[in-house]
Amino acid sequence: MKIGQLLKIKGVFTPFIRMRLPPRLSYKLLKFIKAIEFEEEFFNTKFRELLQDCGKKDENGKFVLDNNGNIVLEKSDEFKKAIEELNNIEVTVPDISFTLDELQNLTLSVLDIAIIEDFIKEDANG
Repeated sequence: MKIGQLLKIKGVFTPFIRMRLPPRLSYKLLKFIKAIEFEEEFFNTKFRELLQDCGKKDENGKFVLDNNGNIVLEKSDEFKKAIEELNNIEVTVPDISFTLDELQNLTLSVLDIAIIEDFIKEDANG
């Protein structure tokens, strides 16, 4: 699986980490989040390096921000290409799956289900 997809999956689960959920589901979510910590840290480190290389800085060495608070890029094309390459790095997927029964306590959109679909296995109810 590509690292960008794995981080999207984490993004689906993140809003639920402070919710009181059934113990089995809470444990699986914890295992999933812990299993991808290395990949997430790697991604974040490389992302920061790319910002350092491609972000526009003022005379004091601080990033120049646009009106929305985003860092202005001096090397926009280079940054986009590098981010695409970073997102497409293949990583090992945690051996964790969820049944629809386990996920029933979560409010998920169709898009959320599409993102986590690779981690859903059919339960007895099909």
